[in-house]
Amino acid sequence: MASTLPQVVLFGDSLFQHAIQLLDGYSFQAALQSEFIRRLDVVNRGFSGFNTDHALKHLPDIFPERTASSPKLDYLVSCHHLT
Repeated sequence: MASTLPQVVLFGDSLFQHAIQLLDGYSFQAALQSEFIRRLDVVNRGFSGFNTDHALKHLPDIFPERTASSPKLDYLVSCHHLT
């Protein structure tokens, strides 16, 4: 079933790729999912080694063109290695 909930996308480098992993009993992605359950879909699109140049190059492949039926989409971006 396609999601009709708004989405927040964790898009960026390894910081987001590994956001689901536990560190000292805490997981950033799991905390977001728990906080916004049934209100937002949390989607992880973190890619280890990505920098801003990589992200911009691959953006069209990662995020397909929006349509009228696409869920509302908000971004949380982390690309800290600028080149």
